[in-house]
Amino acid sequence: MALIGALCAAPVSQAALTVGVSSPMQKVMIAGQHKGWPFEPYEGTFATSYSLALARAEHEAFQVVVIPDQNVTNASVTVSTLQPTGGQGAFNGQVSVWLVGHVKGAAQPRSDLNIESPSYLVNYNITDDGGWWPDPLLTFKNTCSINAGDRVAFWVNVATTSTTPPGDYTATVTVSATGQTPVTLTLNVRVWDFALPARSSLPTAFSMDSLWQASWMYGSSWSGTIQTKYYQMQQAHRLSVTEIYNASPKSPSWFAPLLDLNNAFCLSKV
Repeated sequence: MALIGALCAAPVSQAALTVGVSSPMQKVMIAGQHKGWPFEPYEGTFATSYSLALARAEHEAFQVVVIPDQNVTNASVTVSTLQPTGGQGAFNGQVSVWLVGHVKGAAQPRSDLNIESPSYLVNYNITDDGGWWPDPLLTFKNTCSINAGDRVAFWVNVATTSTTPPGDYTATVTVSATGQTPVTLTLNVRVWDFALPARSSLPTAFSMDSLWQASWMYGSSWSGTIQTKYYQMQQAHRLSVTEIYNASPKSPSWFAPLLDLNNAFCLSKV
């Protein structure tokens, strides 16, 4: 939905920090180029600014990538308040920054049904023995240590409301680390003069199979409150909430809090 573009320039580098930007469609590998994939040494662009556009009631994102030439600690990314450039009124949405975490990939991945992966699948492992793969957004952690030469991404999510004034906005993105001179980029955001409907017009039966896997990771800390946060995240991105793998349908009371944003197809198939 969004119009995304980075204004290219020389690498933004001060002291030990080089900073790049990347679209949300890219997986930024912590070790850079590796066997087989990706084919470029860095999955992004070195730039002094980044521009994105979105409708009202929409989310769009990009990644700020920190590449130090020496080990650094307490690396972080912050974004100032978006300021209107055309007198259209204050930005009443939200900008969030999350550290992109990594999970260890297996050398011979199998599905949860213990089926061998087809030979034509791309090998996403950093080495033949498996490797670190960027995947979770760590909403509970906003700083990290980065080894020299590694590429660590921070996910910047821009969210508008149904009443966000259309127009252009700008903010300053600041990359910091202990003992290093901060590096700044310009973020340009355009909000279009229409809103996405709260309920998706595309009938889907979208199951969140990862919930039971998440409950394993949380262990005794897992709760209904955490589960609700997963569902709210799903609905914020206009995905229907359901569980299509149940042996029997959920009771109507289970769906009651979700009906405003769910669609009929979703509810009729559970």
